[in-house]
Amino acid sequence: EAVPFGIFPHLDWTAAFSIRYGNLFYNPFHMLSIAFLYGSALLFAMHGATILAVSRYGGDREVEQIVDRGTASERAALFWRWTMGFNASMESIHRWAWWFAVLCPLTGGIGILLTGTVVDNWFLWGVKHGLVPDYPSTLPALQDPALTTGAAQ
Repeated sequence: EAVPFGIFPHLDWTAAFSIRYGNLFYNPFHMLSIAFLYGSALLFAMHGATILAVSRYGGDREVEQIVDRGTASERAALFWRWTMGFNASMESIHRWAWWFAVLCPLTGGIGILLTGTVVDNWFLWGVKHGLVPDYPSTLPALQDPALTTGAAQ
């Protein structure tokens, strides 16, 4: 059940894997992995935009700004404090983005390892733990006519 190479074979594998083990979107480790993926993309994009915005003050020389904080660091810190609610320094933003980027495949890998070994169906697991609503059946169950015996030919 290894992931095949290529974009479209990978998407086919993901769909088949999700169908086989209940909806993979109900896997909490998959949820964390996606949150870390989008979070790291957001952090890296905001960091790049911040560095471009303060580059006229020397923000493009980040190593110097880490050792000896200058005008660019202070302006970037103000931007982060105003927009994100916490003060990110020239060093801390790299640590935050690194951890988000590392935790994305780690949590995804844990979710894949738990799938099929510990949890056979993520939808039923989600219903059991109150993550997913239990949908009532609205239509009567139908029998497949091909499986009935004595059907008219």
